[in-house]
Amino acid sequence: MAHELNAVLGKREVLERLASEHGVPVVALSHGFALIPLTSEVIVLFVGDGGTDAPESSLALQRRLDEVFQDWSAHGPVVHATNDTHGGSPGEQATRIWQSGTVVFAQRGHAYSGPISMALQRLGVTGGRIGHDEFDIVGLGRHRKTAAWLESPIQRVSGHELGRSNATREGGGTGSMTNTADRQIPQYLDLVGAGWHDILMRAHAELLQVLPNYQVAQVKEKWGMLDINLGVYIDPATGEVGINRELGARVSDILQAARDESRRTCEVCGEPGRETDRGWIKTLCPDHGGQG
Repeated sequence: MAHELNAVLGKREVLERLASEHGVPVVALSHGFALIPLTSEVIVLFVGDGGTDAPESSLALQRRLDEVFQDWSAHGPVVHATNDTHGGSPGEQATRIWQSGTVVFAQRGHAYSGPISMALQRLGVTGGRIGHDEFDIVGLGRHRKTAAWLESPIQRVSGHELGRSNATREGGGTGSMTNTADRQIPQYLDLVGAGWHDILMRAHAELLQVLPNYQVAQVKEKWGMLDINLGVYIDPATGEVGINRELGARVSDILQAARDESRRTCEVCGEPGRETDRGWIKTLCPDHGGQG
């Protein structure tokens, strides 16, 4: 199956800070990581109006990007990762980790050998195994083309809202938090498979339209589908508890749509899936249905 990727990877708090300086999108991954897709439009924002259409070699363009990555790495390690895989061929991956202005790791090879996973390991991603490596763990399989990441719901969160433990995120949700964003869906992505992250972020975007200060009580997988429970809502302006019937119906529709979509979507990769009994019920595609 074809897969093309050209992106910057790193910790969410690092990429969010840096991307805000350039006005480029950041897409949330699992385990506290994020991605900046390097489409031609995004590259223009980094290296100037010449961008990818400038009459220069790809090597010269790469040098200009390297200067950007070198500067960024003063704030934390960043990975420039590329993947070019076509159906039936092993494809090629290449990664370089920039840290404190220096390339500290560089690897190029067949996708099967996992250069991107090697880089993610060095940044602290663990738990990979045959058939489900670090590339899959953080959710890089969600899209097959770099440009498709721009269509993903974009997560923008400030650094002090990150790094919360699962235990903290799973309790409460009464509307009394000092920072509402601490209890909204983007903080709960790691609790379910990467294949469902786009579903969650779409639900988040829709909820913000009808209930900007909503808070989450719990996000989990239940019987092979997403289960999103909101906390008691307290109006920040009036202090009144609860919402009216019309808003309640709209919120219920959003949550039900997310549940329904998750029942048709592989929770590992986001491809079409179906209910699979592995001793417990999960929704998986044919490729992931046989994994142990």
